[in-house]
Amino acid sequence: MGADAHVIGINTIKEELGFLYWTVETDKGPQEFVMRNNITQTTRQVTDTHWLIIDVNDARHEITDISRLDPRSQKLLERFLSV
Repeated sequence: MGADAHVIGINTIKEELGFLYWTVETDKGPQEFVMRNNITQTTRQVTDTHWLIIDVNDARHEITDISRLDPRSQKLLERFLSV
C-alpha cells in the first residue's frame, strides 16, 4: 500500500512472536501487512490524531485521523499501539 491509500478501519491486529499482523480497510480496498512489535521504531505520530505505521517492508500505512475510525478500530489501536 502506498501513500495514496489510507487506513479507514482495522479488522484485526494479531500479535505473534514479536510481530503484529494487521488486516485493515483502506480507501483503496482491504489490505494486510506485518509490522515489528516495537512501536517506538515502527510508528510515527504526525499530529494528535494522524499516525504513520511502518511495516516490515518499510511501507508506510497512514491513519489520517484516529478519531474518525469506528470504536472497535480505536480500541485495537489503544491496545496494540497505546495511542
